[in-house]
Amino acid sequence: MILITGCAGFIGFHLAKKLLINKKKVIGIDCVDNYYARSKKYQRLKVIKKYDNFKFLKVDLNDYNKVNNFLKKYKIDAVPCLLVFLLSNILIVTTLCNTELLCLQSLQLEC
Repeated sequence: MILITGCAGFIGFHLAKKLLINKKKVIGIDCVDNYYARSKKYQRLKVIKKYDNFKFLKVDLNDYNKVNNFLKKYKIDAVPCLLVFLLSNILIVTTLCNTELLCLQSLQLEC
């Protein structure tokens, strides 16, 4: 099973759709924030939710407990790093990087 973070975003959506078309099992997570129009994100989710091999979880990567809970529940084989975000605050960048590192450590993946 492949975990795609930001599956409602442009890149995550297109990667998820391509994998789903190729019969891969995909779990998509997204916090569906308001960085840009949520309506666009929900339109994308509507498309990929039609696939039987797709599961969506509304999760913020900063919520360690939720992330940890679903990592225990699902066997994840791969996590493409797709965190693409324009940030002007270096503290936010640091927080996001630390969150991704925690998730990768939880999955016991090697870079």
